[in-house]
Amino acid sequence: MVVPPAVLMAMIQEATPVTAAGWTSRPEFLAPLGFGILLLLVLAVLKLPDFQSWRRARAHEVLLPIDLVQLNPGQPPAVVDVRTEAEFHGPKGHVRGALNIPLAGLVKHIGAHVADTKQLVVLVDWNDKLSHQAALLLEARGYRWVRPLKGGLRAWRAMDLPIAITGGRR
Repeated sequence: MVVPPAVLMAMIQEATPVTAAGWTSRPEFLAPLGFGILLLLVLAVLKLPDFQSWRRARAHEVLLPIDLVQLNPGQPPAVVDVRTEAEFHGPKGHVRGALNIPLAGLVKHIGAHVADTKQLVVLVDWNDKLSHQAALLLEARGYRWVRPLKGGLRAWRAMDLPIAITGGRR
């Protein structure tokens, strides 16, 4: 059986869409594509904080929450929470033993609490964004061993490490 070329061309065009518009007009293609795009968007939104933390960590060496717990108790670091006083004493709590020196007054007040510029200073905030800014300020002031807590208090709480909450609930 010989199929005329005109019929053959019509069959090919009907069976295989040539353009993206042709593919997306087919329901069996559109549903999985839409689901895939939706899934990628959801994953991107969920992982955005981790990506931002990773990107900031490339600028400074960071300290993981578990590493802070395992440091030698004979030489404890100065743990400085750079959030506001309201956030420090708020419902999210703070790392036990942390000093609260808000970022706005950090340069002015750090010397009163951490005089030795060679002492390890661990900077904490909610997600490590302010900690990286604070690290730049302290390094410019001559502090040599400054490390933001990777992921901030959010990562600390996610690992269920001890926190202090004003009011003694934990």
